[in-house]
Amino acid sequence: MAPQGRSTPAMPALYSAAGQVMVHQMNLAASGFIDPASGISGIADFDGTVSSDGHAAKTSGTLNGRQLQVVQKGSPARKAAATGNIPSLTIW
Repeated sequence: MAPQGRSTPAMPALYSAAGQVMVHQMNLAASGFIDPASGISGIADFDGTVSSDGHAAKTSGTLNGRQLQVVQKGSPARKAAATGNIPSLTIW
């Protein structure tokens, strides 16, 4: 198993990677990626690519969401949200 956290300049190749990612029906509140106290919830689908140069991960693709809730006291959206193509997003 590779070490957790950011890479050191001496070992960038250990962390460099690229791949195709398809995630369907990911429950945002239960995923562990978002703090439950934030109030953000819903179901997300992502189809795209993820790549890392050893320092930052970037993604591009299509992101769609259903039943999205973005504030604690809000209610889930009745209509689905679609972003279309995400040209590039640095995720860390």
